[in-house]
Amino acid sequence: PETTRILQNDDSRISTIEDLGISKDVALMLEKESDVLSFILDSRDKAVREVETQVETLVRAQDRIAEEIVSQANVVKNIQDAATMALQHADRSKENLYNIKMTGSDFRLFILVLLVFLSLSLMILHWFNPT
Repeated sequence: PETTRILQNDDSRISTIEDLGISKDVALMLEKESDVLSFILDSRDKAVREVETQVETLVRAQDRIAEEIVSQANVVKNIQDAATMALQHADRSKENLYNIKMTGSDFRLFILVLLVFLSLSLMILHWFNPT
């Protein structure tokens, strides 16, 4: 009897061509079909592995992008805080300049009054000096 394995049952019995009652041509055709299906299955398995690899690459890229987005969000927050502080400093500087301007005009008025007073004092002293 020919011992070419055609089918292995669940109970590990090996069926031969004679046990199945099929001709050698049909058995050869079934083997070729099995080889073709095995090739197709292997190629699809390879394709699935390639897709899995690409998905893993995409996940790593997405994680990296997420990290960069968090980093950029922190940078934007720092820029916003710096801009807010700069605006507050500008407001305080404007207020200080206004106060200096007001104080400066008061100081100029004081100098003017002082000069007028000293001039009048010198003039009065000059009149009453009998030289």
